[in-house]
Amino acid sequence: MKKTLIIVLTFLILASVGFAGYLFLQKTDDRLNTVLPEGAVATFEVHDFKKTLGQLSQSPLWKDFAQLDIDTLAKKRVVDDRLKSFYDIIVDFVENPSSQTYANMLLGHEFAIGLYPLKADPNSSAPLVADPLAGAVLVTRVEPDAQFIELIARLLQQPAKDVRIKKIKYGEHLLRVVNVNTMGVQVVYVRVKDLVLAGLSTRVVKNVLDVLDEDALSLSQDIHYTEASQSHMKDSDFAFYWHIYETFDLIKLGVQKYLMATDMDSPAAQERLDEFLQQFSGFNYFAFSVVWDMLTEMNAVMHFDQEELHPGVASNYVTCQSGENKTLEFPPQESLVYYWNRCLDLGKKWDEMIDTLKKAGPKASGVDPTQQVKVIEQTLGLSMRDQVIPAFGNEIGGYVTDVNMEGMFPIPKFLFFIQVLDQEIVQAILDKLKTLPFFVLQTEDYDQTTINYLSLPLGSDVEPSFGFYKDFLMIAMNRQLMKSSIDAAKNGSSSLARQDSFRALKLNSKEESTDILFIDMDQVTSVVRDVVDYTLQWQEKENLKKNAFQKGSENRLKDAQDSVRKMMSGKKELNDKVLSLNKQIKDLEGTNQDATQAKADLADVYKAITALDVELTGAREQLIEIDGIVKEFKKNSRAINQKQMALEMFMYPLLESLQAIDSLGTRSFSQEGNIESKIFFKLKEQ
Repeated sequence: MKKTLIIVLTFLILASVGFAGYLFLQKTDDRLNTVLPEGAVATFEVHDFKKTLGQLSQSPLWKDFAQLDIDTLAKKRVVDDRLKSFYDIIVDFVENPSSQTYANMLLGHEFAIGLYPLKADPNSSAPLVADPLAGAVLVTRVEPDAQFIELIARLLQQPAKDVRIKKIKYGEHLLRVVNVNTMGVQVVYVRVKDLVLAGLSTRVVKNVLDVLDEDALSLSQDIHYTEASQSHMKDSDFAFYWHIYETFDLIKLGVQKYLMATDMDSPAAQERLDEFLQQFSGFNYFAFSVVWDMLTEMNAVMHFDQEELHPGVASNYVTCQSGENKTLEFPPQESLVYYWNRCLDLGKKWDEMIDTLKKAGPKASGVDPTQQVKVIEQTLGLSMRDQVIPAFGNEIGGYVTDVNMEGMFPIPKFLFFIQVLDQEIVQAILDKLKTLPFFVLQTEDYDQTTINYLSLPLGSDVEPSFGFYKDFLMIAMNRQLMKSSIDAAKNGSSSLARQDSFRALKLNSKEESTDILFIDMDQVTSVVRDVVDYTLQWQEKENLKKNAFQKGSENRLKDAQDSVRKMMSGKKELNDKVLSLNKQIKDLEGTNQDATQAKADLADVYKAITALDVELTGAREQLIEIDGIVKEFKKNSRAINQKQMALEMFMYPLLESLQAIDSLGTRSFSQEGNIESKIFFKLKEQ
């Protein structure tokens, strides 16, 4: 993969020296979406690669990531060779000055990649396309540089005889088809003014030339691309476009051709294919753009035709509509994570669960799961589908403020909330819980709110609590979290919505949304590090116990091996005695002497051998069992050591690199015909 990538980049450089003498080239003024042809299945555009690569290489996030000791992890089999190779390619590309030079020369200003379908004859049983990348084309702006020849020689690192270049005339243009015999790589490229066009097939490069010669429509005139690209943020550094409908149309055609070619075509196979593809019907385009800065913004938009969506999929978008978030004041300022969503459809989930239970049928014990549901309804005196589920709304969420590491085990401090539409029904359910013998609930009135809590011997950090506040049922790990939410809601200045990190991510606006997520990355990575430390300490204690048991098992194994060896030695002595007695009996009988005693001794020896064989069989079985235990211990010990190494050499450095991110947040919106998600992450000041 790496060599192929290098060769492709190399011959893009070759394209820049297509004109003798490195003549000064006139520049085109068009954006690259006016150069690519219409009809792309997907495009990827980068508008200032040199700037972005420089920002990435100098960021603390990257510097920590690049320090991972991936070589040791690979040697110890903590990561596989494929992951190591991918990591090495990425790091070399960003860190190596030579690689940066190549990248800046080729892609420093802007570049765009388009993927186009190379359709075959629909009536043919041949595959849709021999190589799915054959329809890929790269368009980039480059500057002339007198050092290109030297760079090419250093980059190729192979004899020139292995490279074959063929020239093809196309109108006023001269295409070059480069074949590297030893690698099986073919690149077609052409230089037009300050543009280099390169692809893996002649056809796709010619299509771009047709656009430049104004003989074909460009991507900027493609109605699908134009509609989707309106979602891109202004001055975005990256932009991605995907024509979903066209993709699955091609997949359908390709699978149909495969079925025909393998004699697997049948009405049942076609029906399964149609059922699978129907789940994606109605989805038109996906657009994604990024503005890279100290506050990086990403925007992802899915465009769809709701009337064409599969019924099971469409119901999600009917339920999931943007609305005002009334829970922004619930989480206190010290919250590490906060999440809110207004797309919960309990009715649909309930129906799916009941349908699954019906399909599963009675358990092995003969108990019908659906009957158990009826028992619960009889206990509550309420219908789950008609009364309980409609009592709840579609908004859910919660927050985490900390993880207590001082107890017997880590205890997260969290609060969960769910919208309530009928408080009387929900209260009736909670009242039923109070009557259960193992629920000894206590109550506390706090600022006109009744908090119900379960007192446990684990301390005040673990007091499962619940109560109603405004239109929500709150369920918390302890009473103090309930009180903190009430205080934050009544005193807005102490809520997360007023925290600087939260406000910096543009999450505190009153704009209607479908969901909001906030993560204080700096604090969360620190908490995760504490949890990892705890896990290592607990694992170390467990290892000491296991090591002691393993040592005992190894001693038992040695004793068992010694015992078997002694038995084998004893059996050899008995076998030798049998030979001696048989000879003695033969000699006595040959001289007409009495051999009765010798025969009796021989019988006793045979009895001893039989008894020893039984004992030896048991000892060998025990030996096999103990040996299996010891081997399993050693196997588990190696796995534990690998896990510890992964934590210490991979997880810790990764967490340290993530601490370069101050905070991360997302906000999603649902509008007629599209779903939009905005993603923000704020880097720390260097």
